[in-house]
Amino acid sequence: MTENLILTEAFHARLRAALAAVNAPSIAVPLADPPRTAAALTRALTAWNGTLSDRARRRAEVLADLSLLSETALAADAETAAWLRR
Repeated sequence: MTENLILTEAFHARLRAALAAVNAPSIAVPLADPPRTAAALTRALTAWNGTLSDRARRRAEVLADLSLLSETALAADAETAAWLRR
């Protein structure tokens, strides 16, 4: 696949714009060397994907903590309501 890559200035500009649009890291790629360009893109996007995975995992952990806090608060409210009814 890399041998079929034809990188032009216009393609490179579109690539940078697309990556910037999704907050991808800046990638310095050698335009004249398609195999090195593909390798640079692969490394950068793999690292970026790992960052997104870490963020998603942390977000899930926070949501789980919030859910637990919510359940605890609801249980406490139910206990308080039962105590007040006595």
